[in-house]
Amino acid sequence: MRNLYKILFVALVSVIGRSALLAQTLPGNFSSTWIGASAQEMNGDHAPVMQTLGLYVTPDGKSYTAQNWDESGPNGTVFGVNGEITNINMDVLGEGAIAVNSNYVYSQAGKNGFVRSNKTGGRNGDEVDVGTYISGIAATDTEIFISCNEVDLVKVYDANSLEFVREYTVEDPLRSTAAPDGSVWVLSGSIPKIEVAYDNENDTCSVLHINASDGSVIATITGLQRPRGLAISATNKLYVAEDGTDQNIKIYSSVNTLSGTVSPSPQNFGAVGGVFEGSGNAIGTMGELRFNHPTGVGVDAEENVYVTEWATYTGGGSIVSKYAPNGTRTWVSYGIMFEDGVDFDPTTDGADAYGKAWHFKMDYTKPQGQEWSVVGYTHGRYKYQYDMRSHWYLDNPGNTWVKNITHNGITHKLLFVTRQTRADIQVFRYNNTTDGEVVIPCAQIADIHMPYDNNQSWPDGGIEWDGNKEGTWSDEQPPIRNSVWTDGYIWSDLNDDAIPQANEFTQPEGDTRTYTVTVADNGDLWMADVIEKNIIKVPFQGFTSAGSPKWDYTQRLLYPIPAPFTGGFSKLDYDSERDIMVLSGYQTGVTDDGASLGKSMARYDNWSANAGNWTAKWVKDIPAYYFTANIDGNWVYNNQLHMPQSMALVGDYIFIGYFGGYDVGGIYVMSLEDGSESGKMLPDYEIYDCDELYCVQGIKRSNGEYVISENHH
Repeated sequence: MRNLYKILFVALVSVIGRSALLAQTLPGNFSSTWIGASAQEMNGDHAPVMQTLGLYVTPDGKSYTAQNWDESGPNGTVFGVNGEITNINMDVLGEGAIAVNSNYVYSQAGKNGFVRSNKTGGRNGDEVDVGTYISGIAATDTEIFISCNEVDLVKVYDANSLEFVREYTVEDPLRSTAAPDGSVWVLSGSIPKIEVAYDNENDTCSVLHINASDGSVIATITGLQRPRGLAISATNKLYVAEDGTDQNIKIYSSVNTLSGTVSPSPQNFGAVGGVFEGSGNAIGTMGELRFNHPTGVGVDAEENVYVTEWATYTGGGSIVSKYAPNGTRTWVSYGIMFEDGVDFDPTTDGADAYGKAWHFKMDYTKPQGQEWSVVGYTHGRYKYQYDMRSHWYLDNPGNTWVKNITHNGITHKLLFVTRQTRADIQVFRYNNTTDGEVVIPCAQIADIHMPYDNNQSWPDGGIEWDGNKEGTWSDEQPPIRNSVWTDGYIWSDLNDDAIPQANEFTQPEGDTRTYTVTVADNGDLWMADVIEKNIIKVPFQGFTSAGSPKWDYTQRLLYPIPAPFTGGFSKLDYDSERDIMVLSGYQTGVTDDGASLGKSMARYDNWSANAGNWTAKWVKDIPAYYFTANIDGNWVYNNQLHMPQSMALVGDYIFIGYFGGYDVGGIYVMSLEDGSESGKMLPDYEIYDCDELYCVQGIKRSNGEYVISENHH
């Protein structure tokens, strides 16, 4: 049987090209596809939106979005009336404030500025610095209203000359929108930034109806928790994106008739609780009207409702959708994968794939780009305080392993979520009866000590960027013995409450730091110790009654690194069924130049059976890529910008991904049998590299087909 290869290039951006390029070098054919994105372009005006912090919808149904970071796409994407990503974008980075009038688009630029752009794209006029942080923008055809929550002001500018006109005091003004009569509705209150809104504590916020001339308050609507966006229809229905407990859209009717402080009962547009609505196996299920971090809302002349969602808590991810007034979804656009890879459940022959927060169903008979559907959201950010995905929002969770661990005849499925640039791994268990799609934190394999004191800078405290600081996770962590960098540990949730307790942490004697991990089917951990240059085995201790895995780091076994990797080894991947280990690293006399995989690869048979007494079956150099940016048509060995980054042992092959730029996004394939080159898989379109430790995963399906995922950023 000839094998068929598919590459799922999984990332923030989608890529396409059912390509036969270089297929003749493989023992079969391959095709490429994508997952997690509705659009196919990765680096241009039609790229899928990675995150959406603001939204304005015009009466004719065009959706203008605002982003504060989009790794490879435009910042300020415009959707057409049918959900198509147009080639119009504002190309403005801000914090999500945006408004549109009959003539122009006004959007936040940076933190303290705003710009005017043409509705067809391109700036019109210079950036205006308002002197303080901008938290909202509303626009009529004559005036622009700038919310400045840090100084409790709304500043008014002329819509045409962009000259300052006046200002007035408004308490904690946030997002705003202009009403049909020229007055302004403004969200008011203090809410956490979206990046740190992982707790279930809700704030007290309101919506103010203010006179545009003098800022006097006409009416105050109370009872909101975390409103992040608002819009108003021509019939004076007010729409509010509520990111509090309800995770839906609130609709208030006839708001032009309100006065004083009122608490009218709104219509709930969307499931109350959003993606977490329901009980049992319904929790976390994806579907129409099950919103997740709604950040913006818009309405057109026909009162169709448009919603933007910060769909993946860690690192961004976006869903933009349009609904008819009756709640029927008209279109949806996904861009939900950022620094995110997928692994496949072998018990369903690859029909189920899991990212760091998503559960996908795969149908490989469907056309390119349509093989996937997203069915579950696994991050229970409000229920499980110690889910590390809530804390790793800067050094993002990256890739996943799906492992079905068997011990003493008992098998449990576990999800391992890795980190972008470090070897920290959190482990999750499944309980569909109580938690549906949400996975439950149950173990932590920490390569270094987690942040513990946010009065200090990283690594003692959380990473800080742009005014945000990661949390310190758990105060129950073991005390620092020597250095954060040499104080790794393992947490096992022995009482199944998903809350770390001091007695649940184990540490070996002496310094330890692991850089790479592979998990055996029986639960044993094989790791690299970068302090003492050893190979570590941590034997699996079994499961708790609820299925939490148990490891005791004090029971670790140390083995010397086998020849020829006396220069250091980098990665390892283990096939339990055949007892085969593949190692990569540096041979004697070869300098470690920072390549994640190193310069050589070796296969070792009878790995567990002959633990510590290993002889390589073969040793081969790992080639480095230049792909389209080659020199004289040659591959250049281990060029510093094109390094072998990640590998996956799948079936009869080793699949290698590369780091180093646009032209390195393909896969090099080695034969497991003898280490020879089996081929190269490079789509005939431009893609990024993979820049994570575990950015390549895969499965060999029962029909002999290989499905390989590569997370490229």
